[in-house]
Amino acid sequence: MHLDILRARNGIMLLLTARLLPEPGSLSNSEVEAVARSRDLALLQLANESEMEMTELLEIIDTVRDSVGKLVVIKKVYSRRAKVYEYGRHFG
Repeated sequence: MHLDILRARNGIMLLLTARLLPEPGSLSNSEVEAVARSRDLALLQLANESEMEMTELLEIIDTVRDSVGKLVVIKKVYSRRAKVYEYGRHFG
């Protein structure tokens, strides 16, 4: 992350769009979750990679900090194809 930019501009916002695996059981349509998990399994088999789960992303975000503050999730916006997270800087 570019902490120097965040330090210089208190009002800055970072938007991250990512294809994340849904949390198990979090979707009302189980077929959508099954398709996402099948796609993740195919990615693992074909490229030895996998899609990130939201808990993994939040753990990474929690490590972005310095002596002045840290990066926090302000708002989660869901779209049909991806989740969009709005991040800001938390002081204190």
